[in-house]
Amino acid sequence: MSLLAHLAALIFRIQNIMATLERMGFSVTFIANITQRKNSRDFSLLFWYEWKSNHNVTATARNTNAAFGDVSVSERTTSSVIAKFESGDDSLTNKDRGKPDTVVDNEVLREP
Repeated sequence: MSLLAHLAALIFRIQNIMATLERMGFSVTFIANITQRKNSRDFSLLFWYEWKSNHNVTATARNTNAAFGDVSVSERTTSSVIAKFESGDDSLTNKDRGKPDTVVDNEVLREP
């Protein structure tokens, strides 16, 4: 397949993804932000779409990197997000890992 054919196929795929996202209620502004900010939640949405389209981890990472730049996502990140979807958790947000409580003794800080 020629480079031009690959590019045409990629553009067609991106148009399909954008049309699907618009049907799901996402605005064009949201879609444009994916390319500018490269937010992890935005990529999770793309991973979810690829997973629902029965694409494997390698194809998902390759498609995402082809669309948004060669180093946008790693195959390992893609794998962990898709594994989360396969386990039944289809939320698009990261789980809160929690923060340790900050322990500060103000009296110690006030000492000269």
